[in-house]
Amino acid sequence: MEDKREYARVDVFIPIKYKKITDPEELKKPPRVFGDPSLLFPKPLEYPKDQVIADWLKYINSKLDLIINLLGVKKELEADYRYSWVNIGAGGISFETKEKFKEDEIIEIEMVLEGVIPTVIILKGTVSWCEETEGGYRIGVKFIDLPERVREIIARFVFEKQREILSKKRSDK
Repeated sequence: MEDKREYARVDVFIPIKYKKITDPEELKKPPRVFGDPSLLFPKPLEYPKDQVIADWLKYINSKLDLIINLLGVKKELEADYRYSWVNIGAGGISFETKEKFKEDEIIEIEMVLEGVIPTVIILKGTVSWCEETEGGYRIGVKFIDLPERVREIIARFVFEKQREILSKKRSDK
């Protein structure tokens, strides 16, 4: 059977929580990212004219951004996440739930993509399917209103996890 998905996917065990969106105001909220790993690679500054000072300011600024974002991650991690096996790609996610969802329902998902810098992503998705399982249900969710920057963070996470899996398989031989 041919896989017609647009993005690569990986099975991982991550902290996640979700809720149905019932308030129309919730639909207006954009996706949020805490602990964005792209902050490790600061953008070049065009000021000041003294290159040594410019380099130091850039270095200090990147450290401050990292600290501020890590504080945001710490706050988010204190929330009530549960670890779950998910199948995730840059286009969507599937995971187990205790409750049944209807197709086309919109849910908010909060998840922690663990890596060198844990990244908390809060986004919306549309339920594509819901299947009954022994312990409840498994749902498939297509991400909606996802900026390219957030999609790239998820794609980079999937790539890194796939690389880890391949590396482990090679070392087990």
